Amino acid sequence: MKTEYYITLGYVPNLGYGKGKANRQTSTEKLQDQHDCIRLITDQVARLRDQGYFWTSVFGRVVKVHVWIHIVAGDTSGHNECTGKFNSNGNTACPWRDCLCQFGNLSDSIAQCELITLRHVEEAAQSDGGLASLSMHHIDNAFSHTPLSDQTRGIFGITPPETLHVLGGGVLPYIFACITQLIGPNKSKQAEKDAYDSLHQHLVNDVARQSEKDFPRSTVRNGFGDGTKMSSVEAVGNLHIQLCVSYTQSGIDLLRDGWATHRISQKEYRDTIKLILGFERWINEPIPMEDIEPAIALVGVMIDGIKKCFPRLDGNGWDLPKVHGLAKMIYYVCKFGMAKNFSGSQGESALKHIVKNHADQTQRRANVFAEQVALRRYETEVFQYAFEDIRPILGLDYARVVNNDANSFRGEGKFTMEFKACD
Repeated sequence: MKTEYYITLGYVPNLGYGKGKANRQTSTEKLQDQHDCIRLITDQVARLRDQGYFWTSVFGRVVKVHVWIHIVAGDTSGHNECTGKFNSNGNTACPWRDCLCQFGNLSDSIAQCELITLRHVEEAAQSDGGLASLSMHHIDNAFSHTPLSDQTRGIFGITPPETLHVLGGGVLPYIFACITQLIGPNKSKQAEKDAYDSLHQHLVNDVARQSEKDFPRSTVRNGFGDGTKMSSVEAVGNLHIQLCVSYTQSGIDLLRDGWATHRISQKEYRDTIKLILGFERWINEPIPMEDIEPAIALVGVMIDGIKKCFPRLDGNGWDLPKVHGLAKMIYYVCKFGMAKNFSGSQGESALKHIVKNHADQTQRRANVFAEQVALRRYETEVFQYAFEDIRPILGLDYARVVNNDANSFRGEGKFTMEFKACD
């Protein structure tokens, strides 16, 4: 996304600065402080709705135009904070932020949810412990009086799961840990695991030496099984490498015992990885409406394949909030269009312009950092606005166009071409 397509509404300071372990605030009090800061921003959006609207004509109809928040893109933790939900790994009454599903439903291949509405929250708030039964903090939410695109479900209806954090940063690292366990449980068969890691590194290097540019980026930064230093995009690339590994004789030999123990066929294993890779590419592109209904069943097949081909025996198994989010993505694609529309990668990329580029021009003191970054951002916006206004006067009102059309070039004169043997 180009920087001119968005503006910064505000900055929230580090509310934990100077407190550390001595902080005796409850989690509800901490979240309320955060929403009090966010409300200074959302109240301005509300004022734009009430005072900053204008009337115009669209297709012959007179309409009132005002600003609203259409989507809140971010990771699972950030969405939980926006909605006031408990941050947990599923061990709560309603683990997922936008529905009433319980812990045992998190790994369902087809999500059949009763979605949370503003009415549910209002009724729960009338009784003691009612919000806790929805796994929610009792706070004054900053988005409660803000113009949102979903007037029935409010903030709960505009916080969709997306592939960057749910798949690349969530499900895939668990899959890589399961593949390591297929070779040998816990710390057994270290020699075989080292051989598998070496095979992964060789294939990553082989992929880097080909001319195709649409391969997902992979990494060997910290070993295959360690997902701590692997970005979400690199996780998708590493899954592609695992598909290649499953077609090598060395990879088959190393995985054969695990496949036999858990009764996993090579075809099921490969087909599941192909479904995941295909789903990640497909859902981030424009999707015809006629393809939506068949895709729901395929997503179910994919989740069932994940649970069978990558058995997770520790923790909560595959009863994870991010698996539930994966099953609900089709619903939000129908609501907001392709998943790229609400991808968190846009915000991650914008962070360079919003914070990092201005951080060098601050004192880098935590107690005033957010304030100084905000001032630098404001000054940049003012200068850019003024420059755009005087651009025609300076004779700079043109755009550079890259034209790679070979038919637009014409050569004249004498040319000499020499062919020589290469070393």
